[in-house]
Amino acid sequence: VETITYLEAPKITSITKTSKNTRKLKFQKNSKASGYEIQYSTNKNFSKATKIKISKNSTTTAVLKKLKNKKKYYIRIRACKKVGEKTYYGYWRSYYVSNS
Repeated sequence: VETITYLEAPKITSITKTSKNTRKLKFQKNSKASGYEIQYSTNKNFSKATKIKISKNSTTTAVLKKLKNKKKYYIRIRACKKVGEKTYYGYWRSYYVSNS
């Protein structure tokens, strides 16, 4: 796993409540990326984090499921680029959201 700095982390544009325990996450597209990786957790160190891998560059939404009520959630997102057999990752961009 290597980090390359020119893969800028996408910015989250909105987080909307879709039901009691789910949120819809929208983020900006990165034209240099081939996919994205999203993690969310109640712990800011992201131990036991739930991971979402998006393998299409055209996808700019993700659904965060099974969120616990009245808990603080930390979200982070990064872009990734697959070149041959290797996958390169950009830096994480972190956010905070309350599930109430």
